[in-house]
Amino acid sequence: MEKILIAGGSGLIGREIIRQLDSEDYIIHILSRSTHEDTEQVKYFQWDLKKQWIEEGATEVDFIINLAGAGIADKKWTEARKKILIDSRVQSASCIQKALESQSFKVKAYISASAIGFYGDSGDQWVDETSSPADSGFLSKCTVQWEKAAEKLATVVNRVAIIRIGIALASDGGAFQKMMIPFQFRMASYFDDGSMYYSWIHIEDIARTFIHAVRQNDISGVFNGVAPEVVTNKKMVETIKDIKSGWYLLNPVPTAALRLAMGEMADVVLTSNRVQSEKIVKAGFEFKYSKLEPAIRALLKH
Repeated sequence: MEKILIAGGSGLIGREIIRQLDSEDYIIHILSRSTHEDTEQVKYFQWDLKKQWIEEGATEVDFIINLAGAGIADKKWTEARKKILIDSRVQSASCIQKALESQSFKVKAYISASAIGFYGDSGDQWVDETSSPADSGFLSKCTVQWEKAAEKLATVVNRVAIIRIGIALASDGGAFQKMMIPFQFRMASYFDDGSMYYSWIHIEDIARTFIHAVRQNDISGVFNGVAPEVVTNKKMVETIKDIKSGWYLLNPVPTAALRLAMGEMADVVLTSNRVQSEKIVKAGFEFKYSKLEPAIRALLKH
């Protein structure tokens, strides 16, 4: 039975990965800042990023999945908040690296989360894993540093894979849940003219992407974790509107209003990314939800 360490295991994607992992094949180690009671499949270990300390035994595993990082859209981007967003990602990688350097054996693989924010605001241009950032905005700066920290672990593990996650759609949290709020008031709201491209992925598929990266020994380097069908923000909202029963007013939210409410963090919803998924498909991954409509139907249970 193999062992997997998951940092950030209590988050949206981490919970789905744990749900999908077969208890007969894997024992799961979870890094947490607080104490939890172990189960038959899951063992909890504490860590402290500021002290760069991990409880002994946590990293004695076959694979590591690192999803750790403060929520990018949880609070306004003050300078202090930006530092937290970067540090939580960079320090989690360095903390794990430090623990691995003292071990007598190499972990088989380190699979790190990243984000398509790496590409900056790339408009309607298709981008793939070889593309450079289109701008020097905060999303790109943060993600570049995140990936550099992950790449450093190549010296202490057999392979490193980085998954650039798109907009993960889940019914119980994240971006989709926030998109559904206006629908409670009979509003189907898109941003500005709705022309920005949203590269999305169903929560089941992004969890399956990480598990695929664990199981396939030839997967290393950077991969985009996005569905093949990329749609505009307006098209995504229209699709939700069409699937939901009842009457909803399709309405634009002006950029000025978003900037007033969110400040620089409005970049999260205004940035356009048209991201290719061919590389992960060529690496043997099969999407359960390659099209938006079936994905939305599954989330809304329609």
